[in-house]
Amino acid sequence: MLRNALLGLVSLALSLLVADWVLGRLTQDAAYTKAVKQGMAYDTRDRLRVILDNRRADANWFPAVPANTYLETHLKLGSERILPLGGVARARVVGCNEGGFYSSFTTDEAGFHNPSGTWPLKNDRHIFLVGDSFTQGDCVKEGEGIAERLRLRHPEVVNLGVGGNGPLLELAAIREYVPAGKTALVFWLYYEGNDLMDLQRDLRDPVLRRYLDAGFSQNLLPRQGQINERVRNYAEGRIRERSGGQALVFPNLRGALWRVRHGQGLIVADKPQKSDKSEADADQFLKILASAKQEVEAKGGQLVFVLLPEYYRFSGEPLSTWAGHSEELKKRVAGLGVSVIDTEPRLRRHPDPLSLFPFRLKGHYTGEGYALVAEVMSEFLNSKHGRAE
Repeated sequence: MLRNALLGLVSLALSLLVADWVLGRLTQDAAYTKAVKQGMAYDTRDRLRVILDNRRADANWFPAVPANTYLETHLKLGSERILPLGGVARARVVGCNEGGFYSSFTTDEAGFHNPSGTWPLKNDRHIFLVGDSFTQGDCVKEGEGIAERLRLRHPEVVNLGVGGNGPLLELAAIREYVPAGKTALVFWLYYEGNDLMDLQRDLRDPVLRRYLDAGFSQNLLPRQGQINERVRNYAEGRIRERSGGQALVFPNLRGALWRVRHGQGLIVADKPQKSDKSEADADQFLKILASAKQEVEAKGGQLVFVLLPEYYRFSGEPLSTWAGHSEELKKRVAGLGVSVIDTEPRLRRHPDPLSLFPFRLKGHYTGEGYALVAEVMSEFLNSKHGRAE
């Protein structure tokens, strides 16, 4: 009896190992495959291992924790639920690996990707960037992101971008971190590939949904010290939990189950995403952008809409459903009285636009791609219309 039970357990373990290996092969990063073929170096570690390896010399390394984490994992200050908008503050954080290396960067006093000493704000007029991981500067080497390149010419740039952000999180960032009297411009960087999709998720959160009310604020900045402590403790707990082995056993199976639980497929498909709610999403987005415009102008600044094109614009494949609304969206945004910057023409003029994506695959832009976006934005800032006085 005992022998049969042990044989059953061994058989189950072997079956799970085989299934995990098969899933790993099926989901093998296409970038890794291309790197091998091209004889290029590729870091095959997972992000946890990168963090743990760096922590041998410096314990202040953390994962890049997106704000949308706290839509599912609720943090509290006392009895009050708090929704942080930045990551771990005053830390070195590890992001994604699309180009064969893991991105990493330093966070400021509020957990955003800015130099130390950004807060409290010192200049009279600042240029703020809100957006998702494209704005944050993830997946490229430090110094190659949009904000960092802009800052070389415009030192007053403050980056409020965070990976995974959607429109409501971006409105929240404006409400909480863009101050009255110290704002010249707010660039709203809109990634056409998933920003409207993220809006569906954001609207389900009761705290985040309250930002649709003009008077609502969590008063995050005055409580930043307490928030930073809670976020750091949460991140430390996750590192301890995962490094204890819970997420290192059958990682591919666990990843597949996570995707299924979150409404995704067993295997991440590299194809345009579709939705039958995209038109309603676009209408809701315009209401949010109108609120952002009103808020920025009340604080003495100007809101500028920056359109970031998705990979399928250049690959010849059908666009995602949300990107299919971009042309109409640009017209409607302009109709709100918001200046529109479309960066696609500049990227398209590149001799090889697909080379602006790591390994010519769907993902974030390369450093060169970000440089072109920053160039277009800098030209706007240097123009008579867009100069930050």
